[in-house]
Amino acid sequence: MTRMRPRLLATLLGLSASWSAAGEPVVLTGERIEGAALVAYDSSAARRSIRLLVDEIEREAEGLVRWGEPRPPRRRPALVFADGSWLLSDRTWSIGGLVRIDAEQVKLRRGAGWVAFDRDTVRWVVLDADVAGRRIETLDLTPSDDDTALLVGGDQLTGRVASLDRKTLKFESAGEPLETTPDTIAAIKLAGSGESFPEPSCLIGFRDGSLFRAERLTVSSEGFTATLQGAEFAGRASTLSLVQPLDSGVTYLSDLEPIDYRHTPYFDLAWPFTRDRGLRGGLLAGGGVRRAKGLATHSAARLIYRLDGDTQRFRATLAIADPPAESATAGSVVFRVYLVKGGAFEPAYESPIVRAGDPAASIDLDCAGAAALALVVDYADGGDAGDEALWLDARLVRTEP
Repeated sequence: MTRMRPRLLATLLGLSASWSAAGEPVVLTGERIEGAALVAYDSSAARRSIRLLVDEIEREAEGLVRWGEPRPPRRRPALVFADGSWLLSDRTWSIGGLVRIDAEQVKLRRGAGWVAFDRDTVRWVVLDADVAGRRIETLDLTPSDDDTALLVGGDQLTGRVASLDRKTLKFESAGEPLETTPDTIAAIKLAGSGESFPEPSCLIGFRDGSLFRAERLTVSSEGFTATLQGAEFAGRASTLSLVQPLDSGVTYLSDLEPIDYRHTPYFDLAWPFTRDRGLRGGLLAGGGVRRAKGLATHSAARLIYRLDGDTQRFRATLAIADPPAESATAGSVVFRVYLVKGGAFEPAYESPIVRAGDPAASIDLDCAGAAALALVVDYADGGDAGDEALWLDARLVRTEP
């Protein structure tokens, strides 16, 4: 399929000077700034400088690491992309429909118009989140040879989506054309080419729960303009909940391969570690905060990462994952950090017992001279029940002298 250059198809009308809602900015220096609205930001700027509104006074800060936090996705029609991003429609119904599919593009209704994406970039079209019975954060993104339509009644169609509009889904299965109405479809998984796509510069979250990796973001008093998978769209800055540069001078451990991972089950259930998702899928959430970047491990576990000579500090926020609503158990762990110096593991940090519901706690450790970093999670109360430990925004920082 020939890749088309998506174009600007949706611009929200009536944009006026309106700041983002207040959020917590984190900067490279580690300075703590609370309750700051994001006034201006440009992801292409050299030092990722931002303008903030703090107590009705504008100020500039350099080296943005993160502003705000992601929100849980609302249950609305949505597109889920091959890179794991998701974008929700900002409405639940429209006379013209909310999603369209043709041979080349997938379009989502957002704002006053449509945002169009190359079909190869989209992995899922979720039409009825309640009936699909799946959280968009946990959908399988593996490319496949065929499209699959999940019907409201639980059946599936496998073949090729010819088109989808507000009235009809046209589908080809085993060489036979089929037609049905969109209200019979819960979700559609589109076949993927496995093609690589533009490198993102930042993560953007919205108050409706949309979360995606964007190639470009600018924020000003006029609103925001973002580029996602080549498609551009705009909106009010007040709809933003998260801005997190991915090339801001920090290295997230979730973007690195550990040199060693070991899990010691309390009985016999082995757990992997997860990156940028909880152990059961979904956002990293615990201790009263949510994050888009980080690691999740189950006790007892150890991760080791090699450090380069430029790494000077390790920073993270520690918490126990919020237990599922139906769970009767609450986890408790001890977090430990070791630095490898001269071939020996030296203790650098040990937490008190951290229990589910305890407020998240931040750590900031000097790593100068260390060859490696070891993250350890150990049992505390009650064996390993519910021991889902979160290393939120776990990152290596190169600070300037």
